[in-house]
Amino acid sequence: MVDIDTTLSTALLKNPDISSPFVPVIPSPGIGKISGVIAHGWQDNSAWANVRVRYSEERTTVHSHKSCQRIDVLQVLDDGRVHFFQPLNGMSAGQGYKLSIWLLESVDVPIEVAVRQLGAPYQDIDCATITPGDHWKRVSFNWYATGDAPLGLYIRVTQPVTLWVADASVKVADPAAAPEGNLLQNGSFETGLAGGWSVWNSSGRFIEQPTTLDRTTAFAGKSSLKIRILPTLERMTEVELSSPPVDIRQPGSYTASVALKVMNEPITISVSLKNSKVSQSFVIGNKWQRVSVTGLLSPGSTALIVRAIISPDKADAIWVDAAELHFRSTPTPRYEPAHPVELNLTSSQPGHVYLDKAAVVLHFATAGAVPPGLDCT
Repeated sequence: MVDIDTTLSTALLKNPDISSPFVPVIPSPGIGKISGVIAHGWQDNSAWANVRVRYSEERTTVHSHKSCQRIDVLQVLDDGRVHFFQPLNGMSAGQGYKLSIWLLESVDVPIEVAVRQLGAPYQDIDCATITPGDHWKRVSFNWYATGDAPLGLYIRVTQPVTLWVADASVKVADPAAAPEGNLLQNGSFETGLAGGWSVWNSSGRFIEQPTTLDRTTAFAGKSSLKIRILPTLERMTEVELSSPPVDIRQPGSYTASVALKVMNEPITISVSLKNSKVSQSFVIGNKWQRVSVTGLLSPGSTALIVRAIISPDKADAIWVDAAELHFRSTPTPRYEPAHPVELNLTSSQPGHVYLDKAAVVLHFATAGAVPPGLDCT
């Protein structure tokens, strides 16, 4: 058996060990057939679905205590699912939490572990899907409590399986230093399309850097990124600009902003954050327009994505400038560069690959307030 420390979880979960005592399960009204005994503090919410489930106390296949919860999912029909859950107590809005739980199953089927609203609209705050297999496996993730809506920890099963559940833990996440300033490097493109930014179109081609830097117009600074769109034989032309990846360590509310304009008629452009539900579409015309999206991000990697789909018979252009990502719930009053000085080294050699003894030509660019006395030529 494994020694698990769940002492800090008792305020947020009842019986986090998911061990004895066990009590008869009390199913809610519905068509599902629910029977057996369930660990004290835990509940079933499956009777609404066309399922057949038997709960029991397991004393042989255990994890760190003398017993754990066994769930025999015998039948799942008509897009139903089995919900083994517990309401979470004492959540604080604006606080980050770390959840973990141990699972084992008889056959390989995906199991969902979610933090979800207890009431309508029953939205997942965060969710992880795991196929634990026949060895105990731990699933964990950090999440962020928002608002006052009651939440629950849910184990969801959509296929027949025997599942063992043990040792749940919900704790306040280790405080990470709140990120400050703009998290997007070279967000005003003063040194060109550099630092991990990329532009892709629906033909599968990456748009080369020399065709995209425009020093004649800018929302902030002295230059902007110009994405030229040429007519194609395809039904539609899709263009996507992606920022360099950003490592999110502190869960919470983030706001991304970007300035956009187009050459001709208004175009619908979406702005989103990768690996999140943060996304919104805007109608952009031929004058600079700063737009923003705000939402919750969990620890992991994200990126700013700007995407447009354009009719194939139109030649057009999109200008992009002043891209930002901040750990805050409202846009900044004005564009803030990530650093006061930006440096960029680029090469015009395709793929940046050189043969032995070949001359290497590098282009050096600076932006921002270069300190006096520093020669950057």
